[in-house]
Amino acid sequence: MSTNISTMTTTTIDPLAVVSSISSSTVTNNYHHAHRQAYQYESASYVNKSFETNMKLNVTSTGTGVTDDNFYKNLFTIICYSLIIFVSLCGNTLVLRVIASRKRLQTTTNILIASLAMADVLTTTLNIPFNVARFLSLNYPFGALFCKLVPFIQVCCVYVSTLTMGVIAIHRHITVSCLKRYQTSSGLVTGGKRGIMSPLSGTARLGIIIVIVWLVAGILAVPHSMFNQIVLVPYRNVTYVRCRAEYPKFEFNFPFWLSVEAFLTQYL
Repeated sequence: MSTNISTMTTTTIDPLAVVSSISSSTVTNNYHHAHRQAYQYESASYVNKSFETNMKLNVTSTGTGVTDDNFYKNLFTIICYSLIIFVSLCGNTLVLRVIASRKRLQTTTNILIASLAMADVLTTTLNIPFNVARFLSLNYPFGALFCKLVPFIQVCCVYVSTLTMGVIAIHRHITVSCLKRYQTSSGLVTGGKRGIMSPLSGTARLGIIIVIVWLVAGILAVPHSMFNQIVLVPYRNVTYVRCRAEYPKFEFNFPFWLSVEAFLTQYL
């Protein structure tokens, strides 16, 4: 049910080495200044190389226009992503419709799956089309608002999917554990149905859990999008409008630790 989405990892470079205590404040300031300049140079070099590669895939060596080969590549890309969008929308919409229309299917697990399907629908409609247009266009056409909004939705939906699957796993574990305790008892029914109910059961509690999942996902997604902005990139005497992350000049390697945070929350 999950769709292919753009990767959420950010550009990373080697973290700054940890410096032991330095007695001279002048030396310390010079050290940080030198590393900030090196970081800026490496970041600019990486972005320029990436942008140059993208330009070579979209324009001819003379800059006169798009080649026939690139036209067919772009057409193939559009067709493939269109199929992904179609399959994702049909599948996830069907899941939402079936769960919403049949009362007996509105169990704890199925409602969590419906939340997961909603995240996939948002990714399909508000992320994939914009990213395809960004990949195929030399200039970013959507403005500053979508430059921040699209990455936010992308990362938020990924976190929602991960956290929701974690909640489903916890719910199933608790349910199975309670059922085993019920079956291994001395044959006496203590508490009736409450003996095999998960603490996540119940409409009110389940609704609160889903809201918490979306709020936590939104908070975790903010750092991945708040630094995105529209920038002007010169290339071969032409200035292009692009959307990219411009991180503040922190004393530590912010992109690296942001990638570490994303890895830990996704896989641990």
